[in-house]
Amino acid sequence: MEQSIESLWKTGFIAEDALVAPHLNNLYNKKSMSIIEKFKRMLTINTWAIFVGSLLVLAGGISFKVPLAGIIIFVLLQILVGLSVYYLRQLKTIEYGTTSLDYLKSFKNWLDQSFDTYGKFYRIFYPVFFPTFILGMAFANIESLKEGSFYARYMAGRTDFELFGIPVWLLMILVTVTITAFLFGQKIYELDVKSIYGPIMRKLDTLLNEMNELEQKT
Repeated sequence: MEQSIESLWKTGFIAEDALVAPHLNNLYNKKSMSIIEKFKRMLTINTWAIFVGSLLVLAGGISFKVPLAGIIIFVLLQILVGLSVYYLRQLKTIEYGTTSLDYLKSFKNWLDQSFDTYGKFYRIFYPVFFPTFILGMAFANIESLKEGSFYARYMAGRTDFELFGIPVWLLMILVTVTITAFLFGQKIYELDVKSIYGPIMRKLDTLLNEMNELEQKT
């Protein structure tokens, strides 16, 4: 893929007969390749981190005797891994177009589409993840707590009203967390994306704007 892009970008994005074309083409081609390769590297690392994290969560759920919570979170994280792998493969099929600018525009469209899909999934991910995580932590059988779990230690000697074996106050917290996560899941995801990929996305937008302006002037 890298060789194909390099071969394509030798043509640049502005007319070669322009006075400053060779220098500008070389400069912007290097910037473009750097941004794309950096993004691919970050996404690949992030994907591996999620994959390893999912295995640790599953192992932890089994070890602390909350296997259901571990399995649920493991499945959620594996779906994220699957999405990442799918979009990384799709990136290799992007049409190169005729110039490096065309490819960058296609890359930006691919980026927007993938983030939109992730955003929709996170509206399901967060409402399932947070309550499951809270219950998993509450019922985890941690030896240092002696009684077996935070829940068992808290409930020792108490007579709180329960529903499905869970105190009503805890159920209210879980319902509130679930509804909030569903309503604001996509916003939470957008903040997460900005914290990780924000700088490189801003560089991409700036580069596209500069290249578009230069193309229009030549």
